[in-house]
Amino acid sequence: MKGKTPPGGRQEECAFFFSLIFLCVFLSVHAVAEGDDLWEPACVGGTGQGGACCRRLKAPTDPCAPEGCTFSADWVAEHAPFWAETLSEFACADGAGFDVLEVGAFEGRSAVWFTGNLHVRTITCVDTFQGGEEQSVLGNPKLAVLEETFDANMRAAGLTGGVLHKHKGTSHEILPRLMIEGKRYDLIYIDGGHTPHATQFDAVLSLHLARVGGVIVFDDYNRDELATAIDCVVAAHVSFVEILDQRRVAPRQFAMRKVREITAHTLVFPETRPEMLGVTGDRGNV
Repeated sequence: MKGKTPPGGRQEECAFFFSLIFLCVFLSVHAVAEGDDLWEPACVGGTGQGGACCRRLKAPTDPCAPEGCTFSADWVAEHAPFWAETLSEFACADGAGFDVLEVGAFEGRSAVWFTGNLHVRTITCVDTFQGGEEQSVLGNPKLAVLEETFDANMRAAGLTGGVLHKHKGTSHEILPRLMIEGKRYDLIYIDGGHTPHATQFDAVLSLHLARVGGVIVFDDYNRDELATAIDCVVAAHVSFVEILDQRRVAPRQFAMRKVREITAHTLVFPETRPEMLGVTGDRGNV
């Protein structure tokens, strides 16, 4: 909403800045440098490091049989071709596997896809398990048992405690905690709070939580206000990210790779300005 602060927007903005100040102070003292500072392709010409073959996801599978899982909606089917193309490097079977962070898990549909199609070592799911504003407004009866549904689906998909790490709470609560614990991830999927401030908060913190070479994927890029928030984060960290532009395949999704390590001094919460629209190119519409 241009020209005025929406109800509750000022409180959310203040909460964000307090969180950001804390994180900057913490990171300035506990700067984490893991591995190389610059990313180099691990999978070129179909082979990974050490010559291991990278399996391409030409026909992604659905590891959760209909009779085993319960989903009130399937938002994965439309994204599967994009994920199969963009995330195929994470299907490489060599090495110990990849660590995935998901902000916004809902009933676990995307978590099931990631663990069934990619070489996942751990998947960390962050959600309030209360549903988003869209579901609340519609009065979705599934929200009353959302967490129970998620847990049941994880059991049906064979995800145990060793692989699955569930965190109940908002990203404002959980992501700083993960940073303090020194957690790092190879793939981060953001489909949590659908406000510009929530999206920017998740995006900025994910840039620190991602390993160098890690990929961050955003849903709902077709929403102008969220796309603007994402564009501003990309513009503020343009030397640290590489855009993976496959939006012709999935116009609702946007992906970028972290190519250089980010410290507290280079982690920025940018000002959202209308002229930042289109920094990453034309948007798709759904």
